[in-house]
Amino acid sequence: MKRLTILLVMLLIALPNVVRAETVAWTLPTQYVDNSVISVPDRSSIVVGLYANGSKFTSAPPGAASWTGTLPLARGVVGTYSLTATLNELESAQSAGVVYTVPFVPTKPPAALSVTP
Repeated sequence: MKRLTILLVMLLIALPNVVRAETVAWTLPTQYVDNSVISVPDRSSIVVGLYANGSKFTSAPPGAASWTGTLPLARGVVGTYSLTATLNELESAQSAGVVYTVPFVPTKPPAALSVTP
């Protein structure tokens, strides 16, 4: 029994921790809501907030045009993802949403196959 327990602990330690990462990409705004142009230096200061089903879950660094990480909704759950842009401490309205379902990851194939007569 002690050997079995040690074996199970070793297997759990050896199992890879599979974390699926998605990349969310966007184009930074080039205009204010009054249609005046945002200067190129100011665009590099825009902070994009990422939202899932209306709740903010992270922000990208200033000037970033993408974010890569683990989305907050569970695998198989349909979510609507949107963005905001913050410049000079003023946050935009949320962008139009994109519906996305975090996919399931398939299992590895069975191992230790044997055939006996």
